[in-house]
Amino acid sequence: MSNQLRIIGLGPGSWNQLTLKAKHEVENSKCLILRTKHHPMVKTMSQQGIKFSTCDNFYDEVNTFTDVYDNICKHVISNFKDNNLVHYAVPGHPLVLEKTVKQLIELCREKEIEVEIVSGISSLDVIYSYLKTDPSNGIIALDALNLPSKSIWSGKELLITQVYNKLTAGDLKLVLLEEYDAEHQIKILKSIGIASAETVINVPLYQLDWHEFDHLTSVYVPADKSASLNAISRLEDILEILRSPHGCPWDREQTHSSLKTSLLEETYEVLEALELKNMDMLCEELGDLLLQIVFHSQIAKENNDFCLKNVIKSINEKMIRRHPHVFADKIVNNTSEVLHNWEQIKMKEKSSKQNGPIGLLDNVTVTLPALMQAAKVQEKAARVGFDWDDISQVWDKLFEEINELQEAKGDTEKAEELGDVLFAVVNLSRFMDVDSEVALLQTVQKFKRRFKYIEKQVELSGKQITEFTLSELDAFWEEAKKNRL
Repeated sequence: MSNQLRIIGLGPGSWNQLTLKAKHEVENSKCLILRTKHHPMVKTMSQQGIKFSTCDNFYDEVNTFTDVYDNICKHVISNFKDNNLVHYAVPGHPLVLEKTVKQLIELCREKEIEVEIVSGISSLDVIYSYLKTDPSNGIIALDALNLPSKSIWSGKELLITQVYNKLTAGDLKLVLLEEYDAEHQIKILKSIGIASAETVINVPLYQLDWHEFDHLTSVYVPADKSASLNAISRLEDILEILRSPHGCPWDREQTHSSLKTSLLEETYEVLEALELKNMDMLCEELGDLLLQIVFHSQIAKENNDFCLKNVIKSINEKMIRRHPHVFADKIVNNTSEVLHNWEQIKMKEKSSKQNGPIGLLDNVTVTLPALMQAAKVQEKAARVGFDWDDISQVWDKLFEEINELQEAKGDTEKAEELGDVLFAVVNLSRFMDVDSEVALLQTVQKFKRRFKYIEKQVELSGKQITEFTLSELDAFWEEAKKNRL
């Protein structure tokens, strides 16, 4: 006779809710293992003289639930040394939010042990009945000990099981508060389906962990309609509506090309917020920049080119690919090795796309601002040894280029030599570990602040700015400097 594991669902807790098949199996089992003794059925089974063992000791022996479940599965399988048929019983339905059952099915497949599922009424079934809700309308069932990504459940109607103590409830509350309002009304559901013990407590979310909990406690979280505004999918919906026949004429007219200026403007407004260290402004401007990304993705979707999911998938794959020291077994010792690996992977990717090798500097985007592009090509060349040995040589090169600029004749030569000077200045800033783009931007902002001071003084005088001499305006400039503007 081949080995067989029968996994039994004990239902929500009362003997009369046990299926006939499950009742027959527990009453006649020669080797019955319960995942936990913390279930109302256990007392009834003991009173009826049913013999069983439990796995509760494993919860005390290790620190993580992963280890607990692994040990329980090993223990269940070990019982086949003395038995051809083993019964393993769990609360509710075996296939509903039961981690060990999933692991056991996989383990039995590997060991060629036959598995039979003996269904039971799940705790979810009785809660759905109590709430009078249809699960097909979108309610999401979760395990408090194993919450998936927020993107799956954020703002939605939730039923969360395994909230068995205050610590678990506290951790759950903190996670939920990131997605739902603190005053959002929820229900703490205790012993639902057991008429003599049913308890329901209505509380605001922030009070979730103020109450007592046991192994039959679940939490119901109604959908938060306002939370949809936190989801990027809502932004996708808005863009789709705006570009529909009944949407906005301006939005419908936009193309990839017409939005170029908007994309550039929003990018620079993000940079301005960073420069000002204004976090409220940064939050708003990042939203405007995100709008541009979703806008272009919507246009591409309409043209059957790609959609936002493709964009997100692409960057996720790229981040995993280019961080082999995190997501694979690559070993790095410092940041420079990380950057070297990044460039090597990037070049390999671009080579495969272009069906051939590419140059080191071909990776530098030609549409970058000139100062930034200059810094990029210098950095890449330096990584392969094409660089000055020390900063004194960089100074010498800068003075050499300035002299050549002074001696330049004609517009073409002057433009070329001025470009060489600027390139040398960028190189100097690199050796000084200063971002030339940021440094120049700061100087521009400083000039604007001081000139604004001059304009203010002119306004106070009651004159026009053209009525002042350069030396008089320069005096205002010096005042601005003294005032540290």
